[in-house]
Amino acid sequence: MSSFLLKIIAFISMVIDHSSTLIDNNLLICIGRIAFPIFAFQTTISYQKTKNRKKYLLKLLIFALISEMPYRLLFGNSSFNILFTLLLGNICMIIYDKIKEKSLSIVLILLISILASGIRIDYGYYGIWMIVLFYIFRNNKLLQNISIILLMIMYFSIGLLIYETTIYNQLSLFIFSLISLLIINLYNGKEGKKTGYLFYILYPLHLIIFYIIKRML
Repeated sequence: MSSFLLKIIAFISMVIDHSSTLIDNNLLICIGRIAFPIFAFQTTISYQKTKNRKKYLLKLLIFALISEMPYRLLFGNSSFNILFTLLLGNICMIIYDKIKEKSLSIVLILLISILASGIRIDYGYYGIWMIVLFYIFRNNKLLQNISIILLMIMYFSIGLLIYETTIYNQLSLFIFSLISLLIINLYNGKEGKKTGYLFYILYPLHLIIFYIIKRML
């Protein structure tokens, strides 16, 4: 699969997830778990291939700010939108690359991931570390898969302990998250069709559309 096809799958999954704001159905939320790992993986690809990382970070920041109001209108004040997660994940990759002492870089990334959870950025520490692990083990698929699966197990196990949920619910979310990892492993290293700003524009746009529909119902 090319990057273009992965983005299409992730976006459709995310839209299905967000449609749960209109239709109360747990299956929609489960399907939505496919989206984030693909987005996390894709941002590591963009980080490696971009010719101007400062411009890429600025693009993430601008669209994160643009998307925040539609996001909060649809979901309330639950958390900051996913583009902030991707932004912090990219900052963490820069820290990992720039600081020669890797133990120090890991500590700094850990602090950022704690901060992300503390200020309620979407997916919190889980999102930050998923991006970082995809990047650190980019040249070793086996270690990449193992590390991501262990992160998923930890995340959904903690969710079972903290939130009022059931084993069945968390297991369902975990399984659909694993499906995303299977899809990611089909990546062929090719970009496919260039999308430019398309998905960045579609992100806040679909939030606005869902909010309008929600108000009409």
